[in-house]
Amino acid sequence: MRLTVILAAVVLLITPVRAQQQAAPAGTLRFASASVEASELDGDFAVLSRDIRIGPGDQFEANATLRRLVEYAYGFDQRWDHARGSEPLLDQMFFVSARAAPGAFDADTLDDLSAVRHMLQHLLADRFNVTVAFNEETRTALVLRRASATAFGPRLQPVPGGCADGSQADADARGLARCLWSGIDKVKVVAKDFDQVAAWISRRARMDVVNETGLIGAFAFETVFDPSTINPNPPQLTIDTSRVDPALARVMAIQLNPQYPLDPPFATAMKSDLDLVVTYEPRPARVMLITHVEPLREN
Repeated sequence: MRLTVILAAVVLLITPVRAQQQAAPAGTLRFASASVEASELDGDFAVLSRDIRIGPGDQFEANATLRRLVEYAYGFDQRWDHARGSEPLLDQMFFVSARAAPGAFDADTLDDLSAVRHMLQHLLADRFNVTVAFNEETRTALVLRRASATAFGPRLQPVPGGCADGSQADADARGLARCLWSGIDKVKVVAKDFDQVAAWISRRARMDVVNETGLIGAFAFETVFDPSTINPNPPQLTIDTSRVDPALARVMAIQLNPQYPLDPPFATAMKSDLDLVVTYEPRPARVMLITHVEPLREN
């Protein structure tokens, strides 16, 4: 009996799943209205813009590649290289404008994905017939741990009450600190939790990051390090100069592959400033494969 259950679980893990099957029971998490159209913005410029926005009044807007939309819908947008798919359509840009019923974005779900992400899953299934599958692989991950269970680093401070997204005025109105992310080598952060910090490091390092600090709640810190030392074997991102002006391509390449050799290595800065220990270890990683996508259907 136990073997049967295990085999069934494996089959479910690797079987392709259509987007509309991932939502909460009865498929109730859907946008009330939505439009999707091809965007004029070149995909190479997506890294320079804030491409997905959740606005007041349960409004969702995005100007992003289809790949990015699928990654966001399934919660893979903050994980480095966890979503795969080779269909060229995935790298085309689309503008999405959608609205949900009042309060619908706050609806409960059966997993850790927000209601708006489930709504986007339905929309992508309806307009692009998106199909995805999930698997697991082992890869090298950067692991963060505390050096001491009882002390914080000299530049790491808890933020009582947490922090608020939005403008400083929004934060002041709620009597909270403002959530903040600034800098590349000279970093200043106010984060709601350390999972957000791990996600930020993952994007900078272009590798998996595992948060084993055990730190609970919001924290603020400042530190300085050479970004090129986060990943010991960093993938080099390149820009297609046939589609982007060469001068702009050089600027973008510097932004994507920054180096500050006069600053301390990442692991040194984490230990001296935050009292965190950095190791690199093999860890299991959940991977999403975009197995099927079709041209945009009419709105």
